[in-house]
Amino acid sequence: MDFNLASFLPTSIHPMVVHFPIALLVTAALFEAGCLVFRGFLWLDRAATALVTLGGISAGVAYLSGERAAEAAAPVAGVAQGVLADHEDLALLTLIASGIAIVLRLFVSWLGRHDLEVHLGIFRLAALTAVFAAVALLVLTAYHGGQLVYDHGIGVALGKG
Repeated sequence: MDFNLASFLPTSIHPMVVHFPIALLVTAALFEAGCLVFRGFLWLDRAATALVTLGGISAGVAYLSGERAAEAAAPVAGVAQGVLADHEDLALLTLIASGIAIVLRLFVSWLGRHDLEVHLGIFRLAALTAVFAAVALLVLTAYHGGQLVYDHGIGVALGKG
């Protein structure tokens, strides 16, 4: 018997959960930038760590729910198949980038656990880069997801109502 974590999620949950990583990771990127400008506000650093972590976890839930939704959807053909494949690939890359951002962000917070202000360093800049990379990949993933729904009608129940 194959174990598939995505099989535990309802097929219709994906449209509901995709907005959490968008909101959390974009806000995390703003807090990351804020850490560079307002270095005396250590709470920005801690909040950025929390937002990146929650954003990455929610990206994982969105990815798994997307896998479940793709399994349950009717076969996709033509141009939509390519868009779906791109959406899935970009979602995986977003998840990987989010995971890297989480690890770097937690490390930065651990290194600065006794600091009284935000300090710049190679790991902070790497974390900043990873968060912004995750957001860029997230934007591309969302764009392809929007194409699937609005251009190709994937996941839209037609003729009901």
